[in-house]
Amino acid sequence: MLEVQGNVKNTSGSTMTVPTVVIALRDEKGEEISEWTTEVGTAELSAGEEAPFLRQIPSPPSNVRSLKVRFAKAD
Repeated sequence: MLEVQGNVKNTSGSTMTVPTVVIALRDEKGEEISEWTTEVGTAELSAGEEAPFLRQIPSPPSNVRSLKVRFAKAD
């Protein structure tokens, strides 16, 4: 099991919509081999507010060497 957790913080001066968090698993060459998404659990964050996220990835590929966390692109 691989567990990825963190916080999303609104550093702006106004309320913002919280985007989906994307977790990209990478191999030793930095190539993306798997992608997972997770929701933060709140739709909006006020200025300065933060919210945690947690994603458990059961049986990740054995060749995972790093990961990158980013926000999903807006539709």
